[in-house]
Amino acid sequence: MNGLRKIWMIAAGLWCLMTASAQTVDSIGWRSVFTEPQLAGLIETALERNADLRTANLNVVQAEAQLKAARLSLLPSLTVGAEGNLQSTKGLPTQKTYNIPVTMQWEVDLAGRLRGENRTAVANYWSTAETERAVRLQLIAAVATHYYQLVMMDEQLAATATTTVRTRRSRAIQPVRLWLSSV
Repeated sequence: MNGLRKIWMIAAGLWCLMTASAQTVDSIGWRSVFTEPQLAGLIETALERNADLRTANLNVVQAEAQLKAARLSLLPSLTVGAEGNLQSTKGLPTQKTYNIPVTMQWEVDLAGRLRGENRTAVANYWSTAETERAVRLQLIAAVATHYYQLVMMDEQLAATATTTVRTRRSRAIQPVRLWLSSV
């Protein structure tokens, strides 16, 4: 009965893997789809240690920074500085001079270049974020597929071992059967 339960588990897992769309797995979370503790641990380890996923995460961070820079280019820039000068001459009191320059610049976007750069940065961010999501889902699917294939192979190996034992017992009994049938 234990073997039937495992086969059912394998079939259910593969069915979930094949029928669940990326949107479903992403929205409800992979932990809801793959509930086995050993498989969950393998997926978590893969998500933590996979270099491609780390690279995709860093690309998303970079795209976020580019998006922020593009949005900030639409705003005016303000520069504030501070300068101080002390001048001392023999016999005269020390002269102190302070200067605080304030500069404001705002590029008027008549041709739409800045808005175009902003739209490009937004599209680049979403593209990069979806690529990271696709890498993550692909990794989860690969780990789950290989896990269920391994479990299925283990079950096949156990069934083969059981069959081998039974075949050997049957062969061991055959000479006795032959002797009994001749008596």
